[in-house]
Amino acid sequence: MSDLQQEVTNLIYRESTLLDRREWDDWIDLYTEDAIYWVPSWANEEETTDDPELNLNLIYLRNRGGLEDRVFRIESRDSYASCRSTVRFTSSAMSLSRAKTAMRSKPPQTASFIPTARKAG
Repeated sequence: MSDLQQEVTNLIYRESTLLDRREWDDWIDLYTEDAIYWVPSWANEEETTDDPELNLNLIYLRNRGGLEDRVFRIESRDSYASCRSTVRFTSSAMSLSRAKTAMRSKPPQTASFIPTARKAG
């Protein structure tokens, strides 16, 4: 594993740990002010959407301020974003070019996450 790949892998695991521990300030500190946080939706059974401006997204935040707003909603417990737990599945980290090559050589594998939420009242 290259040094860069190890750094990326460590960053992904660090992010997951911070989210699991609800250490929001440290999690947000991982992002620059101009960060884009994008979770695309599925275009079909095998492909995700490819343009966050033109397609429906699960999440699309154009900057770090969007992440800060999301954390505020979670902490206020006044919205369905106030989930008590999150679930992530991280299987491997690789560069985008390696990922595209790997996907061409074998069928894509998908992972799902289901945020759970309960509202009082």
